[in-house]
Amino acid sequence: MNQEKFSKLTNIFGLDLRSLAVFRIGLALVVMADLFSRFRGVSAHYTDQGVLPREALHSNLFASFIALQPESNSLLHPWYWSLNLLNGGLWFQTFLFIIAFILCLCLLVGYRTRLAVIAVWALNISLQNRNPALIFAGDDVLRAMLFWSMFLPLGCSYSIDSAFNSNPKPLPKKVMNVATLAFMIQLIFIYSWSAAYKTKSELWWPDGDAVYYSLHFDQYATEFGHFLLGFPIPILQILTFGALIFEWIGPF
Repeated sequence: MNQEKFSKLTNIFGLDLRSLAVFRIGLALVVMADLFSRFRGVSAHYTDQGVLPREALHSNLFASFIALQPESNSLLHPWYWSLNLLNGGLWFQTFLFIIAFILCLCLLVGYRTRLAVIAVWALNISLQNRNPALIFAGDDVLRAMLFWSMFLPLGCSYSIDSAFNSNPKPLPKKVMNVATLAFMIQLIFIYSWSAAYKTKSELWWPDGDAVYYSLHFDQYATEFGHFLLGFPIPILQILTFGALIFEWIGPF
């Protein structure tokens, strides 16, 4: 492939190093917010004194009770691992949370970025596997984003790593490789398959009542969600169709 063709492909499929830096900062903040949210229930959800002690995690009774893996003898897949399972004490879980938060700070400022994102990815998996009953679709997306981030040059801009880079060779404005392509395909798949699945439900199409009903889930609805419920039904239907259209065309 000649230089001209590669340059055109980079302009189309490449990722700007500054955009990747903004993504790195946002990713670190999301993981930190997730840690804060989970730490509020650290004793109840991640210790042996909580609702899911380590012994119960491998119990067929508990697995059957929540109907996640009724055919298995364990709620946790045999190939899944978790550092959080090494000790069920509150002090140990708190220690892992602190380590994860420090690593998120390193990712946020771009210090030893590659090692930081690998460690954050590993600890994120460890935390999710400690209590699989708490996982939802957003955790799967976060895990996927952290995985592909290990192969992206997240520390090449707006970072401590870039500030102390002694290489005289200037960095390109955009980068394109297998990792950037895989990252973009992953994003497209997340939104396009989500939209395709939603179109199978009449609540999304053609009725357009999905937003109306979802805002009635008090477990997830925020104050802003309750505020939206005060709007007329046609407005909420427009929001439903708007969300569906965005998921179809947004990634492109």
